[in-house]
Amino acid sequence: MRISELARRSGLAATALRYYEKAGLLPRSARTESGYRDYNGDTLPRLAFIRAAQAIGLSVAEIREVIDIRDRGIPPCAHVLDLIEGHRAEVRARIRQLQQLESELALLAEQGSMVDPAECDASGICKVIPTDASALVRPARLRRGRSVGRSTRRDAASGTSPRRLESRVAP
Repeated sequence: MRISELARRSGLAATALRYYEKAGLLPRSARTESGYRDYNGDTLPRLAFIRAAQAIGLSVAEIREVIDIRDRGIPPCAHVLDLIEGHRAEVRARIRQLQQLESELALLAEQGSMVDPAECDASGICKVIPTDASALVRPARLRRGRSVGRSTRRDAASGTSPRRLESRVAP
């Protein structure tokens, strides 16, 4: 089948099919006498696999590895499971990072709600976003559930001590 038919049947653009062939995900297609690509029926299941693998986050290189293993006649299941576990670990780490970021954003929002715009210095642009990393007060309970420290340092952005801020931050 020609590339236009394969594109229609697979739901992919012809440019994607050419890219997959160039990237080694599809075998080099046969050519008609006039130079058109001519794919066989085995290409559709391979494209379905490629799309499913991409949907779970596998990279083109990882998909190529899996396909190469299969093309050598070896079931790639163990390799695929290793890839999935690696991606799960990355997702868990990213979730932790996002949870930390959400906590920091909540704290910034809380601190920012106490900023009086009339007291803002134009040279600092905005007091809500501290430019000094130590200016962001992070109560210990927002850092992995540890107990709150006894610091009396004043927050540069709000002029509020961490202990006063801790009592205002939602748990």
